[in-house]
Amino acid sequence: MDLWHLRTFLAVAETLNFTRASEELNISQPAVSHQIKMIETQLGDQVFERESKTIRLTPAGKLFAEYANTVVSTTEDLKRRIEEQKEILSGTVRTAIASRSLDAPFAVVQKDFNAAVPDVKLTFRNYANAQDLIAGVENGEIDLAMTEIRPKSDSLRSVPYGLFGMVMVVSPEHHLAGKSDISLHKLQFEKWALLDESDTYGRVVREAFAKNKLNPKSIFSTNDGYVITDMVSAGTHVSILFNIGVVRAIEEGKLARVHVPELESDVQVHMVWKASNEGPSLDSLVKFLLEYPVPGMNPKNLGTPKERRRL
Repeated sequence: MDLWHLRTFLAVAETLNFTRASEELNISQPAVSHQIKMIETQLGDQVFERESKTIRLTPAGKLFAEYANTVVSTTEDLKRRIEEQKEILSGTVRTAIASRSLDAPFAVVQKDFNAAVPDVKLTFRNYANAQDLIAGVENGEIDLAMTEIRPKSDSLRSVPYGLFGMVMVVSPEHHLAGKSDISLHKLQFEKWALLDESDTYGRVVREAFAKNKLNPKSIFSTNDGYVITDMVSAGTHVSILFNIGVVRAIEEGKLARVHVPELESDVQVHMVWKASNEGPSLDSLVKFLLEYPVPGMNPKNLGTPKERRRL
């Protein structure tokens, strides 16, 4: 879920009325209802109890309100500082992700950011896993991290960036390529190459397997995404990887995406930075990324262009 979903939730929580919330937000009442439904689907719990013409927050809704208020207030504070900042943007912002050795679209992001903010230099580092990435932010090695972990430390700030989709990929020559009706039962006889269970994305895939009672006979596990993509492109294995890491390989025809809705899922990704590092250069990058759909992400996960302009 993105910032616009959080703002919609807070408007309903404050007014306890979907119609009044829609009027305040200047969107339709069905759009408000749809966004609240999306939040409840992702949380796996109701945030509002609906009785006749009245609604009230559920216990889960009250807890979520605390989270939403924190995120929105952090973003508003960031916007205020950007607007108040009068000095010329300059310097360097050190960015990083836990890449799993898969493609990172840094070159495209750097080009577009430097076109918008030419006096701020970006650098980029890979980290082995999300835990090391958070540690790198805390100890001052990097300024901004993209990670699935939302830190609990008071010294760190974070805002949700969007959802990274998990997709199944095979070789273009694989017998599953191009098929639309795939039996989950038969998939357990395929050779799978997956990120290992110490990785968030590896755990997400295995949770999807367990949910669908899929017990593959052969699983090759590794923490290196390049090894997985090589094995899949060679035609010996199939895999489920996060879309941002394989979008280029799919576009170049090295991999083919296979749609298996039961095994597809999304992982929430956050931008994380250290509060003491906040300044005009870092702020400019955060604001840029909030309005920039990284290649490999579905732009709808960031909201519509109109919604992004409200951030």
